[in-house]
Amino acid sequence: MNKKTIYKYIAILFKILIGLFALVYIVYKVKTSIDENDLSLVFSKVRIVYLTIAFLLMFINWGLETYKWRTIIESYFQIKFWEAFKIVITGIMVSIISPNRVAEIPARVFLLDTNTDRKQLIWLTSFNAMMQLLCTLIIGTVGIILTQHLFNLSFLNYSYLTILLSVSFVVLLFLFIPKLKKLIKLIPFVKNWQSLQEISISYNKITYIFLLSMIRYLVFCIQFYLVLKAFNIHLNNDTELFFIPVTFIFASIIPTILLSEIGVRTSVAVFVFGLVSNDTVSIIAASLSLWLINIAIPALMGIFNFKQIRFR
Repeated sequence: MNKKTIYKYIAILFKILIGLFALVYIVYKVKTSIDENDLSLVFSKVRIVYLTIAFLLMFINWGLETYKWRTIIESYFQIKFWEAFKIVITGIMVSIISPNRVAEIPARVFLLDTNTDRKQLIWLTSFNAMMQLLCTLIIGTVGIILTQHLFNLSFLNYSYLTILLSVSFVVLLFLFIPKLKKLIKLIPFVKNWQSLQEISISYNKITYIFLLSMIRYLVFCIQFYLVLKAFNIHLNNDTELFFIPVTFIFASIIPTILLSEIGVRTSVAVFVFGLVSNDTVSIIAASLSLWLINIAIPALMGIFNFKQIRFR
């Protein structure tokens, strides 16, 4: 048996193992998150129409992400939208087994059918992710400023200032992207990456990607609002609406590992939305439903697509 055949079988086995692991992981997290009796009681009162709309928005959510990613890399790699979409959802499947799903960035790049230097593509994909995170930090900071008095926690008086300074730093960093490349060259392990010197992102494209990221963030918020409505968690005024970005920013900055993501997300949701509802089980179910819609279902879709993609 030659090396090419051995590689082929190893690659197939690797794909099967990742797919099975992701499937078991999703089922395990769903089954262990909340008690079955409580879950049946909550779902007996759920309003399906809101969940259905939130589910349909999932395609807009990941469609926007696909369009953003395709736009940011188009100068270095041309790919059709549908092919890019398949890679994006397969990247979700690969990433759920990594801390904070950081593997999604390199997974997308290594799923591309190209033999060219991938350093540029990884940098651009990282930039795309940072722009999305920037939206989370900006709107989340505004949310903390407007709602911190409701939590009666003194540390929030200082934490939102820290986050605001961090956001300002990141904004300034991206405003000076042309000079950023000179700084990158000073980093020991990347100073020899000659391909990074060729990267150029116009300010018009930066603005465009940022606007798309903001629109996608708005889709997140609408989805969360809908699943809360579905489980009869009501936000009664404009201030309480900012609990949604507060939840997002806390969930984003708290480190998670393989089996802790749902625990972090649900505990943050219970902490924040506990101010407007005592129905802890419904809050947990809403948070879990959002994870199922935006992460688990696309990851399952990615499993079926994984066998069709060459993982280089």
